[in-house]
Amino acid sequence: MNITPIEDKVLLAPDAPATTTAEGLLIPDTARQIIVTGTVLSVGPGRARKEGGPILPIDLKPGDRVLYERHM
Repeated sequence: MNITPIEDKVLLAPDAPATTTAEGLLIPDTARQIIVTGTVLSVGPGRARKEGGPILPIDLKPGDRVLYERHM
């Protein structure tokens, strides 16, 4: 299946949540659910700021790793 995002949307593949930090501290379940990392799979062409204006491209490309906040 080929999925292409529209406008300024991005398709991500989330990484498995880490259970500990690099220092060995345990990350609680509530914190693991809020901040997530992932890899960009596909990026939309961008969106115009004004009706009929130029399309502004997105600064991401497939393969980039990102940190994002999950909306519940």
